[in-house]
Amino acid sequence: MRNILAKVRVQHRNIIATEIKEVFHAKDKQEAEQLFMKFTQNGKISIPT
Repeated sequence: MRNILAKVRVQHRNIIATEIKEVFHAKDKQEAEQLFMKFTQNGKISIPT
């Protein structure tokens, strides 16, 4: 998670941190994949790849 947040702008870190924590704390792989898809399709913040 630290590696992810190091790449995110300071003003967006809190939003990204709370959303990505859900993915990391998922009960199983299937739930993690669903949460990750929700996270990537959310569209609140445009992050270049």
